[in-house]
Amino acid sequence: MINIDQKTFIDITDFIYKKSGIVLRAGKESLVQARLSKRVLSLQLSSFKEYLHFLKESDSTEEIVLLLDAISTNVTKFFREKDHFDFLEEYIKKNINRKIFLKLEFGQLQHPLGKNRTR
Repeated sequence: MINIDQKTFIDITDFIYKKSGIVLRAGKESLVQARLSKRVLSLQLSSFKEYLHFLKESDSTEEIVLLLDAISTNVTKFFREKDHFDFLEEYIKKNINRKIFLKLEFGQLQHPLGKNRTR
């Protein structure tokens, strides 16, 4: 694995922050090193310093997306399980006007642009 020195870590995390708003503080060196090593190796670069130079000089939107995908932790827990949908359905049934609910259920609610929304 390629090691990251402290100055390069700071420079890379500053770059990440400017591009995405993701904050990576001191103590996250091993995380950054582990997650970005694959990017460095796939571009056949020999250091994180070279990788940072590549990111800045190439202006490669594609590589920046790959960098941010590698560094971020994507968690999706919103309404993934049947219980979540059941809860949402019950909440809507209890809290929405019955007439509107029936229109939603049968696809008869008017579309905001004036077109009928049908199933």
